[in-house]
Amino acid sequence: MLLRVCCLYRVSTTAQADHNDIPMQREACQEYAREHGLWIIKEYQERGISAFKTPAEDRDALQKLREDALERRFDILLVFMFDRIGRRSDETPFVVEWFIKHGIRVISVKEGEQILDSHTDRLLNYIRYWQGEGESQNTSLRIQTRLRQMHQEGYYTGGPVTYGYRLVYTGRRNKKGKPVQDLLICDEEAAIVKEIFARTVSEQIGTTTLANDLNQRDLRTRAGAKFQCRTIKSILQNRAYLGYIIKRDVSSPHIPILQIIDETTFEKANQILTKRSVATVQRRSIPRKGKPALLSAILFCGICGHRLSTSRPAENSRRNKTQYVCPICRKAQLVECGQSTYTAETVDSMVLRQTSTLLNLFTAHSEDSLRKALEKKHKVVRQRLQEEKDRLESAKAELSKRENEVVRVLDGRSKYTAKELSALIHEQNTICNRLSGWVDRLNDQNQHLQYISRNLSFLYATVLRWKRILPTATEEEQREILRELYQRVEIQRGYAINLNLTSYYSFFLSCTGESKKSVCSVKP
Repeated sequence: MLLRVCCLYRVSTTAQADHNDIPMQREACQEYAREHGLWIIKEYQERGISAFKTPAEDRDALQKLREDALERRFDILLVFMFDRIGRRSDETPFVVEWFIKHGIRVISVKEGEQILDSHTDRLLNYIRYWQGEGESQNTSLRIQTRLRQMHQEGYYTGGPVTYGYRLVYTGRRNKKGKPVQDLLICDEEAAIVKEIFARTVSEQIGTTTLANDLNQRDLRTRAGAKFQCRTIKSILQNRAYLGYIIKRDVSSPHIPILQIIDETTFEKANQILTKRSVATVQRRSIPRKGKPALLSAILFCGICGHRLSTSRPAENSRRNKTQYVCPICRKAQLVECGQSTYTAETVDSMVLRQTSTLLNLFTAHSEDSLRKALEKKHKVVRQRLQEEKDRLESAKAELSKRENEVVRVLDGRSKYTAKELSALIHEQNTICNRLSGWVDRLNDQNQHLQYISRNLSFLYATVLRWKRILPTATEEEQREILRELYQRVEIQRGYAINLNLTSYYSFFLSCTGESKKSVCSVKP
């Protein structure tokens, strides 16, 4: 009776598939089957599948082979070389072992049959895929290094082409003698890019307005889609327009023929974006059109978390007061959503009154006393940071020790089974990840306190100036103070207000001895 064979052919890239790599594997496997009297009943192909990056559970061909093995539909799994099955040292040896345990012989045309009769066989099985994984890592590293070098030399190395540029054959050839493309400016798209920057800087038009204007003129992105505000923002923040080829964290030297925007215009446009952004510490100092209210951009609904908009009374309207409106709660019209409209005059006066109280609290302490409190707090954070770093190093050492036990497990000299060791490694890896998170957070705190320490004199002087000018400040000055002092202001039913200070001024509050709830929670 002929033995039934399933063949697995795999190439890591589609380019390999196009260059007859799979036909070569098929021909070798079919010749092997003829010579040994085997019957090939099914062939599986994987095109563009990396056996190093892709786990077995995500590879359809391997999963179908496992299903066929469980149903005893074939007797031999035949491959050109064993690395066609996989190149993951923590997974592929056990995949091969699974097939063998289920009565399936695993044979390579070039390397013979994989036998697992002894501990030595199992160790050699592991070493083969450990070596294959290392080869994949080295190949990946060589390719990435060369691509980075080419990128740094100013060559286009693939990937999406930035709007405003096009690919052109300029006569350059690669090492194989094949023509390759280079980037050049696309005049039609570059004109739109220049317009976006010019109108942002000179007219200070918002990204949404710009997108709508371009769409009304029937202009489209390269993909044929309408312009969105995020598309405009992405263009304004892309340093490629200064004459650089940028890919991930690698930037080429300056290439004058690729420069569309000058440095001054680019910086001005991004300063405007930064000031408009509600995510920065400084908050928004350039109000958006139609929202010049005192708390616009920093006032949020305490129920749904949505930013409140400003509603001014229309001409001939019986309502004569400006309101802050939560569009989500208003649209839902549900009782549980709470209040949806608030009189702006009442909200503004409550926030200004509490701001004056806060500034008095902050300045009740001298700069020297604040610096001493800062040093004390900084010392505690540095000490905790060092302790967590030590714990992390110990945890990593233990993880390395458990990973080194893998070879002993395969060789039968370990006190653990493979399943027990896998669980231990997973547990230790979880501990390392948790400690790493703590270290990252403490690092952020440490850097934050370092910044406050360097700029304490400036921050304290700023608070003193705010205290002095707030009672007589213009609405624009009040708006500037509130947006720098508060990260966000939340309001809900009954005009219950919660003030969230920016991180820098939260430190001042911590030195007053007052609780955040008692000072930052405001009620009528």
